[in-house]
Amino acid sequence: MTERLFPDLLDNEVSFSGDSYAAILGLTPSKGARSPLLWNAAFAKMGRTCRMYPFDVQPERLELLVEALRADPRFIGGSCTMPFKQTLLPLLDGLDPEAAKIGAVNCLYRRGGGWGANTDGAGALPALKDVAGSLDGRRALVLGAGGAARAVAVFLAGAGAQVTISNRTQATAEDLAGVLGGQMVGWPPSAEDLANTDILVNCTAVGFENGNGAGLSPLSGETDPEKNREASQTALSTLPNGAVVFDVVYQPPNTPLLEQASAQGLSVLNGLPMNIEQAVIAFCMAVGEEADPATVRTVMQGV
Repeated sequence: MTERLFPDLLDNEVSFSGDSYAAILGLTPSKGARSPLLWNAAFAKMGRTCRMYPFDVQPERLELLVEALRADPRFIGGSCTMPFKQTLLPLLDGLDPEAAKIGAVNCLYRRGGGWGANTDGAGALPALKDVAGSLDGRRALVLGAGGAARAVAVFLAGAGAQVTISNRTQATAEDLAGVLGGQMVGWPPSAEDLANTDILVNCTAVGFENGNGAGLSPLSGETDPEKNREASQTALSTLPNGAVVFDVVYQPPNTPLLEQASAQGLSVLNGLPMNIEQAVIAFCMAVGEEADPATVRTVMQGV
């Protein structure tokens, strides 16, 4: 029998038929989140009928949705995206230690009495190390202080990098810098800030093709595309030779920031490898020992 899942709580229609399901929670994950594609390919490889669905939910209905998921034994777990990675924390039954330190979750799971985890940082580091090499002692400037930024910054610091935060809201930047024992600089970062940066990481949504900052670079506050491009190119020119520019945005795969950095001969990395690796970790947490990480990774890389 087919049923609609949580019709009074979700903005999108989700038709379900089966004995279990996973979900990605967000404001509008139905408009482009890749997690359902990745998870469902892995479920198919395992021969499981379980599927992941996008759950579009308004902030005022988030708590009710979490309560409904908690009460539904068919829900095995899933993931969380913008803008709920931090607001979910007090609604969950438990957090793993890394998520508690980061102060944000992107992964939900039910095994072992869990519920909240964060796989963003663990997903980002392998790809970044492939491009940048050792992170120990490197000067990393992280743009943003939301859920993804907190995860990436904590893992960078854990790998020995000297992390500096730049965020539009100063109080949020100060909070994250305090967690890391690091520094914060103004927004957007100055030429001097960039000149002292080995690894520039954009963890804002600026440049996301379906967002308000589509077609723009986070290195400029200009909203006019041409003025934004000029200011961003000037800012990027102050980075040292050999600097790496990492944009966690993966839609589009070549954001304005990465396109401009590449044109200046800098090494670049988009968010797709991070997106896949964090999905592999989250999937295995939700499914358990039945899931082989190497197989899951191969399947998701082919999506």
